[in-house]
Amino acid sequence: MSQPEEQNRVFIPIKQQRLSEEVFRQLKEAILEGHYKPGDRLPSEKVFCESFGVGRPVIREALRFLENSGLIRVRAGSGGGAFVQKIDSSILTNTFEGIVKLDGISMRELTEARLALEMGALPMVIERMGKDDIKALEGNVNEAKESIEKGIRAKRNLAFHVLLVKASGNQLLIKIAEALFDLMDKLLDHYPYSVDRSRIVLEDHRNLIEALKAGDAKKVNRMMLKHIGDTFSISEQPGKLQG
Repeated sequence: MSQPEEQNRVFIPIKQQRLSEEVFRQLKEAILEGHYKPGDRLPSEKVFCESFGVGRPVIREALRFLENSGLIRVRAGSGGGAFVQKIDSSILTNTFEGIVKLDGISMRELTEARLALEMGALPMVIERMGKDDIKALEGNVNEAKESIEKGIRAKRNLAFHVLLVKASGNQLLIKIAEALFDLMDKLLDHYPYSVDRSRIVLEDHRNLIEALKAGDAKKVNRMMLKHIGDTFSISEQPGKLQG
């Protein structure tokens, strides 16, 4: 069976006015349903034109939609083409950043979202946390300590919370956490660095690890509530927000 004939079994010829949007929808579904996997090169524009029964401009616009959504990456030159890529948290980060800036989301609202995410994940974290997770958290604390001693902004303090959510084993929560804390990392660049605050955060993280090791769920919950809650009092004071 020729490639165009094989593609015709997957896609449906289009008769709607917004042709590129319909092509985009079908291609997106084909990718999400596993017809094309990360790393696969999509068929040529010519093949798609024959499959959908549309012209090249329609296919090119649909491919631009796919690229903007983060589902594909277009390479130019020899060996180039449209390649399916694995969706990572950077796409969510950009979306969150747009929402925060365009909708005027306050730092307090961002902190509230963080509180809901981390406290919601905490029961799974406590139940599923293993030795490797503890080791990763301890390594993070050591890296943050070195940064503070060198006078470098201790952004590893934020990474601690991503590692904490990772221990939940819930892939969707992990992606959301990566995006949320990546955004907070960007926002921190607009705030003067406070070494004293970073040291307090680092000590909180050390204590959290000890409580996790002990399996004291009540203490972990209490400490997390206070740790994140402390940021509420400073989240609306420019220059003082830290991880």
